[in-house]
Amino acid sequence: MDYSALIQYFRNCFEIDNRNFIINDLFKSSNCTHFFEKEELINKESPIAPIPESVFKDFSKLIKLHSAEGKLYYFSYILRGETIQNNRKIKLFTPLYLFEAKIFQKGEFFYAELLSHIPVVNQSSFQEFVKNPEDKIFIENVFNQLEGLIDYKDIPILFDEYFDDINNNTCMNFPSLNNEEEMIKVYKSRAKKYADENHLIPAGGLCFIRDKSEVKGVLGELQHIASKDLNNTALLELLNEKEISRFSFLKSNTSSHLNASQKKAVENAKKYGLSYVIGPPGTGKSYTVAGIALDHLLQGKAVLIVSKTDEAVDVIKDILENKYHLHSSIFRTGQKNYLSDIKEQLDDLLNNVVENSYSKKIGTEYDNLIKHQKSNKKAEKTEKEFIELSDKLREYSNKYFELDGESGLLNKIRFELLKYRYNGKSSIYSKLEKLHHELKQNEILTKKHVESYLNWKKFDLIENDRHMIKNVKKSFSSRSASKRELLQEQIDYYPLLNAFPIWMVKLKDIYKSIPLKKNLFDLVIIDEATQCDIASTLPILYRAEKAVIAGDPKQIRHISFVSKSKQNALYELYNLDQYKHLEEEFFDYRNKSIIDVISEKIDTNDQIAFLNEHFRSLPAIIQFSNEEFYSNALQIMTTKPELHPTEGLHFHEISGAQNSEGHNIEEADFIWKKIQDIIDREKSLPFHLSTSIGILSPFRKQTDYLEERLLETFPYEIIQKHRIMVGTSYVFQGNERDTMFISMALDNSSHAMAFSYLNKPELLNVAITRARSNQHIVYSFDYTKISQKNRIRRYFEYYSSLSVQSVKSEYQDQFLSELIACVEGKVDNLWPSYSMSGVLMDLLVKKGDKYFGFDLIGFPGDFEEIYSIERYKVFHRIGISIFPISYIEWKENKEETIEAISSFLK
Repeated sequence: MDYSALIQYFRNCFEIDNRNFIINDLFKSSNCTHFFEKEELINKESPIAPIPESVFKDFSKLIKLHSAEGKLYYFSYILRGETIQNNRKIKLFTPLYLFEAKIFQKGEFFYAELLSHIPVVNQSSFQEFVKNPEDKIFIENVFNQLEGLIDYKDIPILFDEYFDDINNNTCMNFPSLNNEEEMIKVYKSRAKKYADENHLIPAGGLCFIRDKSEVKGVLGELQHIASKDLNNTALLELLNEKEISRFSFLKSNTSSHLNASQKKAVENAKKYGLSYVIGPPGTGKSYTVAGIALDHLLQGKAVLIVSKTDEAVDVIKDILENKYHLHSSIFRTGQKNYLSDIKEQLDDLLNNVVENSYSKKIGTEYDNLIKHQKSNKKAEKTEKEFIELSDKLREYSNKYFELDGESGLLNKIRFELLKYRYNGKSSIYSKLEKLHHELKQNEILTKKHVESYLNWKKFDLIENDRHMIKNVKKSFSSRSASKRELLQEQIDYYPLLNAFPIWMVKLKDIYKSIPLKKNLFDLVIIDEATQCDIASTLPILYRAEKAVIAGDPKQIRHISFVSKSKQNALYELYNLDQYKHLEEEFFDYRNKSIIDVISEKIDTNDQIAFLNEHFRSLPAIIQFSNEEFYSNALQIMTTKPELHPTEGLHFHEISGAQNSEGHNIEEADFIWKKIQDIIDREKSLPFHLSTSIGILSPFRKQTDYLEERLLETFPYEIIQKHRIMVGTSYVFQGNERDTMFISMALDNSSHAMAFSYLNKPELLNVAITRARSNQHIVYSFDYTKISQKNRIRRYFEYYSSLSVQSVKSEYQDQFLSELIACVEGKVDNLWPSYSMSGVLMDLLVKKGDKYFGFDLIGFPGDFEEIYSIERYKVFHRIGISIFPISYIEWKENKEETIEAISSFLK
């Protein structure tokens, strides 16, 4: 079936949604601007240019607060003139070139540097001066000339050739530039010469622009794939009417450290053409994505990982690098310095810097593979033995209880025979310890196997594909986008992907850093997919054979400004009725994200992995969301018996008021005092130990006010030290902080519609699940006056209703009573029958700062059942060691068992 019309439909939707990225006025588009007096960067006279400390701090604050929404650019040449838009005269003060830039401190001095000498030509700048805007050939020709220019002092010559009504006389002074004072005069001037004549002015400097530069790239890629064969791609898996493909696969050897739901996600990624990972807040979604990537890597597969934000990508990257030492085998593209990082990796290969170290280790690859396989089999064997022993000891313990003290010769013979059969059995605790040890060894061998496997692949690449490495380096070095695309078309990337099998990129950067090649990767993982619109993900799915979509349907979708009427008109234009096999939601670009489309496409629940163990927040912070949005399906792994039910959750009612500008100054004052207390308390702490802070409000006017105050109040060093972030729920999705402050902003006189806005489930869920340790809700209204149907009222009532949990539970169990008598003097505190992480622990004790658990097996009653092997692993992951004791062990080997318990509690 031909899907070109469907792809063009989404292309049009995306274009309409993003057509407002036009920098007509540099001063209005940029939050901050700094002009240089001499050009040193684009002409490569110097690799860096000095900037004042005040400029460094101003830009640093903006970058810290808005890195997800914009970028720092170096602009070059300004076009000054006028144009008519919507029957209004509009002043143009627009940069011709933009270069991605960075600022940094070196010693006592501060500098700016270009991240790339590849320019972004601001097409909207010169397009306004074209006499015939419909002449696309002329515009494209000018664009290509500007993009491919080698010497920037030749720009006036180029403009003389193409434009006869743009005065560029002052450009003859290049590399001298107009300074800031001169540019402000030009900008504000109403002199007749500026009204009658357009000007090209030599200027250069820094600006921070809320960026949508990816729009052109996405549109180009959608245009490209609309005419291409989609067979055997994840994109066709999504679009066609057939069931999702199933693949044969090898069992994973790398997932022993994952829980059951995470393992399911790993297996599904191999088993299905499309699979879906639902990751509620704090459930280890990034850890799962890393596990999927590692598993595919060891099966010789190439993986592309894409996410909406740099922070989300880098969290996964850190896991892969720190846990599995994959530093030299990941291509992290799109980020600052990524070109130089990749070229450095390729240079190391070309210059044989690493050849000797690789060749020496090649012989270890086979050895490590064999060791890894043996380790897996050994752990599997021990796990099987543990399960069999557990079942046998439970059976023996039940019979022991039945026969103990029974009269009659036959019963006594049976009793002695039972004890005889038991005496050959090993301790169940020692078997569990052996299993934990073997799993740990397996993890170590996994790292060694990964390292030696990748060494082998790199050595093979050096030996057989040196010419290809050179071409890849050239493609990444090319200044011209068209030349870069041409080079990339000629390259066979597959040998490179063998040696560098994991590529990672932010969604908006993919078009400029990863070639648009069909099935370039075996698997693509789209993380934070709830925020991804349908259109921009289609070219990503074209790049791979299979796809994993990871996100949380209970969180915020992307924001779209495409009207429903326009969407319907496009539906008719492209005759989308021809795709009747697709669900209606598929065509709703405006309201649906890629995660909604995947959810509709999924055939069976087996294709879905729901991550159900929450590791991030204290119980009080996450429990309301668990009940309200996740049907109590989350097992909260941070539960501890000594925690107060409201630990970490703080509600502060103050006498604030929302003013006419939408600001609640009193709430801001309260929050500022709390933040200052944290800053003062942690004054002597280093960066890595300092509390990270988030300030959220549901309302943009309040966050704008809070951000303005933040920049005025705290120096850059403090903002950086505490990673202070301000924003609405939209900004915070995918982010977390140690301490969160939520300013509700409203008061009792606020409009009812504002309170209705607080009722939106996705917004509320994101807002109240960002904190790890402390969450402060600051409000200025009587919540009892809000409608009982409103979720925000339920949230306040939930907090009010929390009562102190009974520390000790009632229990009647002889076995447990005897064990308590044994350990009571050896520990600081104990909790019989304590519910933790969704499981009733027979006995939990605390000694020092450590917790220990006991699992009683076989004595008839509430505590006779043994935990599943998965449950033991869960407790092991959260740092709680478990000592399993069977009733028969306790009775027959009490002294040895008590001695083992004493050793266990040390």
